[in-house]
Amino acid sequence: MPVISLKPEEAKPKEKTQGLVLGFILIIIVLVVLGIAWGGIYYFK
Repeated sequence: MPVISLKPEEAKPKEKTQGLVLGFILIIIVLVVLGIAWGGIYYFK
């Protein structure tokens, strides 16, 4: 990993936070979809 001035150091935390936010959003979407699926299965049974 080559270190060039401050740009890579500034970009790393942004990428980390973006990754965490995207992961969090994906988890929420999956939970919502699973919740709807479970609710639908229970409702129709």
